[in-house]
Amino acid sequence: MANVAPPGLATFTYPTSVLVGGVPTIVQLPAAGYRLFTYDAGTATPRTTWSNAGETVANANPIILDANGQAQIFYRGNYKLELRAPAAIGGAVIWTVDNFNVPDPTASTSIQFANGTAATPSIRFAQATSSGLYSPAANQVAMSVSGVQAMLWAAGNVGIGGTPTQKLDVFGTARIQGTTTISTGGLTVTAGGATITAGGLTIAAGGAAITGNSTVAGNLAVSAGTFTSRGFVDNATAAAWNIDSGGRLKNNGSTQYGFAARRITSTQTTAGAIVFQDTAFAGGFNRSSVYNTSTGVFTVPVGGAGIYLITANVVVNNTSGGATDPGVSLNVNGGPVLKPPFSTSTGTGMTYAFTVVLSLADGNTVSVVYDASVSGGVVVGSSFSAWQLG
Repeated sequence: MANVAPPGLATFTYPTSVLVGGVPTIVQLPAAGYRLFTYDAGTATPRTTWSNAGETVANANPIILDANGQAQIFYRGNYKLELRAPAAIGGAVIWTVDNFNVPDPTASTSIQFANGTAATPSIRFAQATSSGLYSPAANQVAMSVSGVQAMLWAAGNVGIGGTPTQKLDVFGTARIQGTTTISTGGLTVTAGGATITAGGLTIAAGGAAITGNSTVAGNLAVSAGTFTSRGFVDNATAAAWNIDSGGRLKNNGSTQYGFAARRITSTQTTAGAIVFQDTAFAGGFNRSSVYNTSTGVFTVPVGGAGIYLITANVVVNNTSGGATDPGVSLNVNGGPVLKPPFSTSTGTGMTYAFTVVLSLADGNTVSVVYDASVSGGVVVGSSFSAWQLG
């Protein structure tokens, strides 16, 4: 499309001298019948103009101005314009204007800027001369604020606070406010890479699957009260997990922790936790390896906090005589919580039975301890078990 310059009908005049009150005065009169020649800029090569914006009707060259010294003229490109008097009165040149340029609005144009720096960006603002856009290297565009690079576009990636290697790299702390949708497979959080503050994450029903290995310490850590959700999967057992109101990862009840162990080799005469070496006998078990058959200690696993039924049946061969307390107790976290009463006995074989319900937290330890205060020891056949009730 061509442009009209000046806008609308172009009006041309020529100067002439008339007497005004007896004084010669120069006035501008309509250039009726005058001729406007249009050339390529700087040449005598005719250049076309049009009488309509659609460029379907070309003007004659020269253009003969009407009785009002007017014509409808649309230009496109760079012209030299020359106004001449009618041939009948000599055809003198009235004026010449060269490099009369009217850009084509449909033409592709570009503007090239200097590279600039973070301190002096190429595109900047009067009130913030050290903030704007610049190019730090080939095929890179950056934005600076107060002379410091704030964002960088490079190799199809975007970096905030640094050079990106992913589609979006954020260096430092980031905050997302409002609803954010992450497509399948679109989020990977490396170790130490994310902190979710209270109320910062809501997972709708069926909206997320988070996988991890609960046997690896620190694989998943959630602050108390951060959120309550379902749908966690333990890769080792494929069991569903929940996060309780205290922020602890817990199984959903389909898998409960526990063990049943017995002593099968020799009499234990040394003081300390009684070691029940066997969990593989008929009816024995050691779910998720919570009981250590080498140390005699049961440890509540991460996510296993709850109510436990603890039982033990300990037989002591008291060769010191019935007047001496064999010293058997149930210990939690290294301290005794239950010790059966002792009464003088004339026999050498003494049985201690424990049945107790305890509330245990993640990492708590439970063991049956013998203080070796009598000759003899804990005999084969003694047993120890625990089962999570909820």
